[in-house]
Order: sequence, then structure tokens, then C-alpha cells
Amino acid sequence: MVPGRQQDIVSRVSRRLAEFGRAKTFAMRNARPIVSFTFDDIPDSALDNGARALSRNGVHGVLRRRRHLRDGSVRLALRGRREPAQARRRNEIACHTFSHPDAQTLDRAALEREFEANSAFFATLDPRVSLDNFAYPYGSVGLRQKRAVQERFLSGRSVREGINAGRVDLGFLKAVRLYDSEIARDDIDAVVAETVQLNGWLIFYTHDVANPPSKQGCSPALLEMAVRSAKAAGCECLSVREALAAIGIAAPAEPAATAQTT
Repeated sequence: MVPGRQQDIVSRVSRRLAEFGRAKTFAMRNARPIVSFTFDDIPDSALDNGARALSRNGVHGVLRRRRHLRDGSVRLALRGRREPAQARRRNEIACHTFSHPDAQTLDRAALEREFEANSAFFATLDPRVSLDNFAYPYGSVGLRQKRAVQERFLSGRSVREGINAGRVDLGFLKAVRLYDSEIARDDIDAVVAETVQLNGWLIFYTHDVANPPSKQGCSPALLEMAVRSAKAAGCECLSVREALAAIGIAAPAEPAATAQTT
């Protein structure tokens, strides 16, 4: 449930227009099916357990951070003092706003301030960090907010369940929850198999990676299970930035050293 979600008719129509109005579309040209693993909010366990689990399997993912969590841990990670190099390397940092509001409650100026505050925060840690992709907090977005995201970022990820295939909406990418409370091994294998059949792009998202996980998180075992399933099916496991390049979108050049690592 989104805190304070607006239920008036205009807001509800705007949400529907954001979901189904496709202004920034792209025909995917990937050679192989793709799976991405993303971690919203970056609780400690996403770095401690999640990044390590991906690293053990030769995979990297996307860490989407809201500022008020983990200041110290992120600072240490960006400086290379917390994780082994193989766990830090090539994990993308993406934008999830600065204070994690319901984006649909914000006008354009307020939303831009969230973007700028997040960029400024990371600039104080490492000026090489580039926030190229976005995920809507709570999955909540209206048409105006979607337009702002489309103009600033390469992509905006929603929480609408599904696989991205064919001509995709870059401002409203579909995703699948990787929560122990909601998905089982057979479900993971099935959605990966469908991704292969469609030659699509599957984006898993979760929050914490812990034993036991929260209702919005996954266990290390479930995460590794999903990685193994994707790799066994012949999928490329890529960050969102890399996946966009794989489907044919030219991404901004990465700076020379650890631009999007954690």
C-alpha cells in the first residue's frame, strides 16, 4: 500500500495513462534472453549478502538507493573498504529518489529536487557515479512524473508484473518480485523459461537479502537459485545499464574507473 496514495479520479486516470501510455518505446534487438537482478533501497544485507551471492556466480546487479539508509556503508563501499573487489566491480547504482516519496504526489519541481538531491549525495561520495536508470518508489507514478523520468533517465522501472519483450516502454519497464513470501523455485524456473521463449528481458527486484528475509526481501538461497536458473537456461545476467546496451540502446560512456560500483 502506498502511503497517502491519491484516490481521486484524476490521479487514478493519470496512473493508468502512465502504465499504458507508451511515449518512449524501443524495439528490443538482443541476441540472447536477459535477466537483471535489482535491489531497491539497499539495506545492509543487499550489499553484504546480495552482492556477494551475485559475485559468487559471476553476476552483477543494480543497487537502487534511497539516501537515508546506509550512508556509512555506502560511503565505505564506494571507497573500496567494505567488499572484496570482485563484489564491488560492475554493480550499477541507480536512482530511487532521495527521500523515497510517493512520486505521484510530487509536482515536476519537487520531483526534480529529489533527483538532484540524490545526484548531489553520490557526488559527495564519488563524483564518477552516474545515475542513469530509475525505479519508482512503491511503483507509484502518474503521467507527469513518468514524463520527467523519461526525460532524465535511460529507463524507469515499474512494479508491473511481467517480462519485457518486443517493443518495450522504457519509461515503465516491467519486473517480477523476488520475494521468498511470493515466489517459489518452480515459479522462478517458469518465468525464466518464458523469458527464453520470448527472447525477452526479465528484471527481478527485491530489497533485503537475509535469513530470514522481510516480506519484501529474499533469502541468499532464493537469490542464488534464481541466478542459477537464469544461467542454466542460457540467459545473460546483466545490470540494467548493460541490458539496455544489449537490446540496442547506446548508453553514456562509463568513466574510466568504477563509475557504477558499490
